[in-house]
Amino acid sequence: MCNYEHEFFDDIIKRIVVFECEDREVQDGLCIFHAPKYWQNNSHEVAQVFYKKWESATENDGDSQLLCIGYNLPNITLDHAKLQKPINFTAAKFHGIADFSRTTFTKAVAFRDATFAGKAVFLGTSFTETYFVGTEFISEVEFEFVTFGEADFNGAKFRKMSTFDKAKFTKVASFQNATFGDRVTFYETTFKEVHFVSATFSEARFYGNVLKVATFDHAKFKQASFVKLQRINEDSKVTRDPFLFFHRTEFKNPIKTYFDDFDLSNTCFIYTNVREIDINEQVEWVANEKTLSERLAEQHKVPFEVVATEYRRLRENLESKLRHVEAGRFFIAEMEVKRKNVKTKNRVFRWLRMNVFSVLAWYKYFSRYGESYRRVMIWIVLTPLIAAFLTSLTTISPSKLDQFNSVFQNCLQDYVFAFFQLKTDNLPQLGIRILSLLLIGQLYVALRRKFQRGFTKVSF
Repeated sequence: MCNYEHEFFDDIIKRIVVFECEDREVQDGLCIFHAPKYWQNNSHEVAQVFYKKWESATENDGDSQLLCIGYNLPNITLDHAKLQKPINFTAAKFHGIADFSRTTFTKAVAFRDATFAGKAVFLGTSFTETYFVGTEFISEVEFEFVTFGEADFNGAKFRKMSTFDKAKFTKVASFQNATFGDRVTFYETTFKEVHFVSATFSEARFYGNVLKVATFDHAKFKQASFVKLQRINEDSKVTRDPFLFFHRTEFKNPIKTYFDDFDLSNTCFIYTNVREIDINEQVEWVANEKTLSERLAEQHKVPFEVVATEYRRLRENLESKLRHVEAGRFFIAEMEVKRKNVKTKNRVFRWLRMNVFSVLAWYKYFSRYGESYRRVMIWIVLTPLIAAFLTSLTTISPSKLDQFNSVFQNCLQDYVFAFFQLKTDNLPQLGIRILSLLLIGQLYVALRRKFQRGFTKVSF
């Protein structure tokens, strides 16, 4: 009897157990599957014995597992098979091509810590529940047109090119701590929810993906492209604004990081440097007035200061590409989160600090943070008029309202002269002179920005 033993995690009973092989010994106390080199000179025999075990598993259903723990397997082709019971390839070594194309796994299948030395092919395969935890793919791997149920690729290592084109993940997929040493493509791949936390990418291509949530927290990219991403709502409506989380994500080569042709309103770049990444002109931020990061800050899930930094980096990115209209929007958003960054829990005090006793608030009211020259011009026109109207009301008694027009005209003339620094006879006129300096200064800033950027759009 074979002496091979190995601890493995049993996905059926959800605990660690010990596998003890009961096959016949052929070499050094080990069977044909566990003798490290036996397969090299006896590949046909090893394959045929394995196929018999496989056929037995396809003909009989139930929860009893087909245990292939630690197997050494040569070229394996299992095209169009349907497995009726769980199978476990933990620590198995596939020394040649492993072809599982169009195979249907109706129960759990595990490749934990398995090694694929040759090409791995899962073309059109269907998984109900699969575990590639710690699996190493030394050669190329194809997961094209695959249907996944629960899928766990945590810690998997993809040494060569890997493809998940047109695959469909119907449940949560996890690639935490996975390593993609070569190009990985996700063309028109459908995800319900996918997590690439702490994953490492050499070159990643996400194109035409349909997903709801994707997290890339602490992930590292050498090259990446995110193009035409879409989201499915609860009512099955497809929109262009998937939820993407780039928290402390590192883009090592930002000029080769590419975002194009979808809406980033629900994208969060917290603690991520996006100053130099390539954001194409077809990228939008229109699905929501506030980005996901700002909405999270308002829910006290992230600091406002961090969101302001994100906005500043996006603004600098867009300004470097001369996309001044969008850059102006992020400057306004940056000022808004700074205005909202009030450290008090009292709602009344918080509102007053945000909207009344705040320099930024008045900067917003007068010129939308220097982005609207028209708003400043309106205030320049209204300031003498309002001052003259209020002064006339307070100086005329109710019995002399017929004199209001003449008094108003005289006051308006005085305030216009005061506004343009030509007259100061009293304290109100002094206040108007001070206010005029602020408004004219903001008008200068707003006009300078418009001349620098071009009069492409005016915001109120």
